[in-house]
Amino acid sequence: MLRRSHCEAALRPANWTLTGAALKTAYGTCKILLPCHVESPSAWTKADAILQWLHDQVAEDLAESVRVAGEGDEVPASTRPSRLPQEPEIAFKDELCDCGVRWLPPGTTLAEMLDLGVTFLPEHQVTYSTFVKCYHMSWEKKLKIRSVGQHSKCTACEKFKQYRRQVSSKSDCDRISKEYSDHLTDVMKDRQVDSRLVTRARISAGTFSGSVEASDSLLSIVIDAMDGAKFRCPRNISAAKEFQNLWRPETSCIGAIIEGLHETYYLCDPDLSKNADVHVSIVGHSLEKAKSSFRARGKPFPRHLRLHTDNAAAEGKNQTVMCLAAWLCHRQLFDSVVLTQFRVGHTHSRIDQRFSEIRFCLSQCSVLESPEAFMNAISEGVQPRDSRQLSVERIRAAPSMKKFFQHLEVTTSGHVQTHWQTKRNEEAVHFFSFQRRSEYEGSVEEVNGSPAGPKPGDVILTCRQYISDKVPSQPPLVFALEDDFARLPSCESLTLSPRISLSERQVREFQKTAEVISQEPWHMDAGCAFLLQLVESNQSNSCESWVPLHMPWLLAGTRAEVEVSEPDVPQLTDKTFAWNHRAPATVKVSRPPSTLRRLKVKGKTTAADDDGGAVQLPPPAEPEGEQLQQDPAERPHQNLQLGAPDSAFGPAPRRRADAGQMPPDASLGCQESDIVVIDDDEEEKQQHLFMEFFSPPRVAIPLRREGFLAVHSYDIMTGYDFLTADSRARALKLQSRHRPFFTMLSAPCTMYSPMQNANLGKMDLATKKRRWSEAHCLLDYSMLVAKRQHAQKRFFAHEHPQKATSWKRQSVKDLEEEEDVMKVSFDQCRVNLRTPVSKKPLQKRTTLLTNSAAIVDLFQPLQCACTEEHATIEGSEGGIQLSKWCQVYTPEFVDKLQKAVRLEWERNK
Repeated sequence: MLRRSHCEAALRPANWTLTGAALKTAYGTCKILLPCHVESPSAWTKADAILQWLHDQVAEDLAESVRVAGEGDEVPASTRPSRLPQEPEIAFKDELCDCGVRWLPPGTTLAEMLDLGVTFLPEHQVTYSTFVKCYHMSWEKKLKIRSVGQHSKCTACEKFKQYRRQVSSKSDCDRISKEYSDHLTDVMKDRQVDSRLVTRARISAGTFSGSVEASDSLLSIVIDAMDGAKFRCPRNISAAKEFQNLWRPETSCIGAIIEGLHETYYLCDPDLSKNADVHVSIVGHSLEKAKSSFRARGKPFPRHLRLHTDNAAAEGKNQTVMCLAAWLCHRQLFDSVVLTQFRVGHTHSRIDQRFSEIRFCLSQCSVLESPEAFMNAISEGVQPRDSRQLSVERIRAAPSMKKFFQHLEVTTSGHVQTHWQTKRNEEAVHFFSFQRRSEYEGSVEEVNGSPAGPKPGDVILTCRQYISDKVPSQPPLVFALEDDFARLPSCESLTLSPRISLSERQVREFQKTAEVISQEPWHMDAGCAFLLQLVESNQSNSCESWVPLHMPWLLAGTRAEVEVSEPDVPQLTDKTFAWNHRAPATVKVSRPPSTLRRLKVKGKTTAADDDGGAVQLPPPAEPEGEQLQQDPAERPHQNLQLGAPDSAFGPAPRRRADAGQMPPDASLGCQESDIVVIDDDEEEKQQHLFMEFFSPPRVAIPLRREGFLAVHSYDIMTGYDFLTADSRARALKLQSRHRPFFTMLSAPCTMYSPMQNANLGKMDLATKKRRWSEAHCLLDYSMLVAKRQHAQKRFFAHEHPQKATSWKRQSVKDLEEEEDVMKVSFDQCRVNLRTPVSKKPLQKRTTLLTNSAAIVDLFQPLQCACTEEHATIEGSEGGIQLSKWCQVYTPEFVDKLQKAVRLEWERNK
């Protein structure tokens, strides 16, 4: 039997040292009984090449690594094989090689790593023992395996690995291995295209050698957020018992890397919502930095912009950022703007490696009492990489760009993953390209085009399933018309994004923390001052330091400011982006019917609104300097009280937070084939037959198909959020203008429903107040619309469940007492309301409040006469929540309503 030391010396290649930790991992504590054997240099080189390939093309960066690999962790160059030759179309740039720590998915075994490597590199056949030794001796500190809690796993990867563990036959194992390798190949293609884009951006910035045509120059910005728990103020405090239960606010950190130029880390105030407004502010500030850098270097400013984020809808993958991209193209600041995301489960990028360095830097610091201390620690402890300049900024406020872009009245859907897309085996797209029509080559379906025909300033949206796909996932769309941008207000009228209101409990706890940390012997005076100022400014809703980031070029700049030459018209060609169709979900772009000009139904022509009913508000007061003023209407927590009514034009509560998805194939949406354009003048001469509030196009559709003028359906899905004063005012103006003969009202019952009341005990006081305020606002507004109809001798119908507590609301009682106002109750099982799978009837007793005798005549007979047992409206069936299923009007219900409207029309025309 050989001694262990002899075996170690025999197995150790030349110029290598073996640490005790690596030796223990490789050999364990058992005695070695194998004969002495020295691996051949070729076998060792092949194993090292496989691990190099796994590190570069399969493993990912991760923000959760505890430490960053240093120079001492590098493998000796004399024993490191040269980079593996690859096909030109999938080869990485040598400059992009990252020798830092990278991570494989949790649960990955060395056997799976070897099997995957041999599958892709069949010419590198090595034994398992050689592969294990090479990994532990040279790659253990560079190529690591994530723990379960560090990051969510890719669902496809986990399924393939689980299948491989379960099968036993070689044919099944080979088939699963091939499917798994195809999946990873697709993921790698995204990474390769990303690397080419980064290389092009760095060449455009002058930090890489090479040349790029001016028409193909690219500015690439990567934005991602770090875990907020790492930025609690104060941080690294003593482990004393009195600190254990103290509340500490989180100061979020968001990083932005401008490839080849800058990397900036932004610390946001704890009460500043990390939404699209903050994201747009970071984009604007990054563009300002890039503009200054390109001017200082004497290089032409890039013609194309790429914004890369993760798949978080609240930050980068939302309608506000899409509108920003379209706006940049419309103003010709860029010839194209591309929004990209990696696939879910494979979203780690270079910025995550930088986050790991920040985390390690912060863990080595002493007490960090305030955001300024965090900023100093990052500036001094984190070194810049890849010729970039590093800076740290603090975001105190952000302009409300979401409110600004609402004037475009553009609504998108299908761009984020939903439950129903998953059920239909669809995946949301990860690539959105925006271009002006003048820069776009190809045909576009003019389903929502301008009445004046195509214009050069129209913005075209092209979607692709993945970054590396060759084929667009759907026909190009007209995202926004040239005329739509004329509705945007002046940037000088921007208000600040609303703050997050601190609850009474938070205020008490933060004040308690400030008191404790300021006492002897701690003396954290900076942390105490930060907490007290946070509470004071939040309660007063004002602070002199609430100034947005500097971004004048984004808001009011022109292309002429950055032009140094006259480049050719650029195009992002297929040679740059390789697309490949992979059954994506469909992205839809729509505007409310008020932005169209004509409807044509069955050969008959009717009119629609010409300007969307936009309310012409007086110009805002002249701001002092550059400081933006907070809009009082955006602070509902200071104006609304539990149970207090909200006037139609009063402060708007916040948006509904729990907007549910409609079940598939259940919504009665408007067909695009119904919509064409006509002149504007004709509609002023006609009275509209029908309007519906709090509803997508439902009853209006069959009425339009019968030739009636029923254009307007106001709902959050069609661009009208009645929790905002602007939407309420616009809808009331359109009601006065078009004088609808009949108005249908179906305000959300939300807090009034018995099912919601059962959950009141689970809500905190602040959430309860907010939701009650929102429910009262929508219901009272609905009653206001009904009273206006009734006062003008026109008709209305308000629908709510019979058991809803809304019938006890004073505004509803006041309307009931009006002359000729009636109530009629019926059972929805009589209009074929049934469960989605078992088809059992659902009774859902419903009441209509109306001044229409036709409504009473048609719905009074609809009383339950079912002989089979009813299903209860609770739980789910077939993955569909029954409570949400019952919110959708059945075709029979819609038919009854449209017949009642027509009957009332015949009686009164």
